[in-house]
Amino acid sequence: RDYGGGFLVTGGPDSYKLGMYEDTAIETVLPVSMEIEGSYEVPSVSMVMAIDHSGSMSSMMGDVSGMTGGVNSLDLAKNAAVGAVENLRAEDYVGVLAFDDTYTWLQTLTRVGDQKEDITSRILSLAIGGGTSIYPALEESFKVVKDSSLTCLMVTHNMQSALDFGNRTLMMDAGRILLDIAGEERT
Repeated sequence: RDYGGGFLVTGGPDSYKLGMYEDTAIETVLPVSMEIEGSYEVPSVSMVMAIDHSGSMSSMMGDVSGMTGGVNSLDLAKNAAVGAVENLRAEDYVGVLAFDDTYTWLQTLTRVGDQKEDITSRILSLAIGGGTSIYPALEESFKVVKDSSLTCLMVTHNMQSALDFGNRTLMMDAGRILLDIAGEERT
């Protein structure tokens, strides 16, 4: 005050409470609250999953945490899809497309409501199929995704097709993201 000094604080979406400024010296000198106020509304989720169940998904993966006796790629894909459905709320939407050399909708895009058990049962009943033809399944998924402004999650081990047709590549191991590349960076 006597020497013309001042203190300026600016922030973005990751500052203040999210930047862990709460209960710090900065909070005590600022004339603002670090608390996030207002109502919290979580928007509904809409998801379409395209699951590869071609013959090559029968390749064994060895022992996987929580699954005994060795599992194949399809088992892992089904468990991932079931996990996604189990985390949806009644007001969310889900569609499940299975593909090998053809495709079929296990569940057309619908509100989850009280259908979780039925949807997961359909996913778990998926068996190893024939050859792999990703493009028709992607084309079908794209129709629904485009009309509804959604995102499609493809579960496959065919990396080349995923690279050719997807716009984001996510590779995980033991629940950790090892690779996450989107857009122009993929080429």
